[in-house]
Amino acid sequence: MPLARFSAAEDLRAAIGLWTAWLAGERRASPHTTAAYGRDLAFFLDFLTEHLGELSSLATFAQLSAADYRAFLAHRAAEVERASIARGLSVVRGFVRFLERRGLASSPALSILRAPKLPRSVPKPLSVADAAELVDAPPALVTSVWQAKRDVALLTLLYGCGLRISEALGLKCSEAPRGDLVTITGKGRKQRLVPVLPVVRDAIADYLAACPYPLAPDGPLFVGARGGPLNPRVVQRQMQTLRNALGF
Repeated sequence: MPLARFSAAEDLRAAIGLWTAWLAGERRASPHTTAAYGRDLAFFLDFLTEHLGELSSLATFAQLSAADYRAFLAHRAAEVERASIARGLSVVRGFVRFLERRGLASSPALSILRAPKLPRSVPKPLSVADAAELVDAPPALVTSVWQAKRDVALLTLLYGCGLRISEALGLKCSEAPRGDLVTITGKGRKQRLVPVLPVVRDAIADYLAACPYPLAPDGPLFVGARGGPLNPRVVQRQMQTLRNALGF
C-alpha cells in the first residue's frame, strides 16, 4: 500500500514505511497480510484526521485518550462486525508497540483499552485462502523470531497435511517430514502415510535451523519457550488468537 494512502504527517508516514518493511522483512508477513494490516491502520488514521481535525503525527499518539480510541471503535461498529473491529484494534496495538520499541512514540491510553467482546460461536472451517492467511500471520503476532518460525511450521503442517494438533505435537524430531511422505500415528495407534508438500518441508527446516534448543532425535519436534514439549493448549490458544485477529 503506497504511503500516500495514509492520512498522516510526514514523520508518521516515514514510521509506517519502517513498520511495513519490518513486517515484510523481519516478520516475513506475506504481501497480502501486510496490505491487510495497512488497510486497518489506514482506517484508524482516516478516523483520527476527521476526529481531530488535522493530520496525525508521531506526537499525536501520546495525546490520545481512551475516549479517542473508544470513539474510533464506535465509528467502526457502525460499518463492520465486531471481529473486524477487534482485528483492526490488534493492528493498531501492534503498530504502537513497534513505535514504542524504537522510541518513536507511545500511547499510554491504549494499554487500558479493552477489545470488544466477540460472540461465542461454533468454530467455522477455514477456506483455502483463509488457511493461507492464517499461516502467514504468526510472524506478525509473536515476539520471538524462532517461535514465529515454529508456529509457521506447525500451522503449515496442520493445514498442509491435514493433521490434528495431537498428531503434529506427537512427532519426534527424527520423524520430522523431510521427504514426500510422513508416517502419522493417529487415534487407536493407527498409522497412515500422509503426503508432504514442499512448503511444509521448507517451513519445518526453517524452524529447525532457528530453534535455539538442541533437539534430541527421540525428543519432540515442536518445543515450547523453555525447550520442553509444546503444550497443546498453547497451540489452541495461539490459533484462536489468530482466528480472532484475522476475523475468522
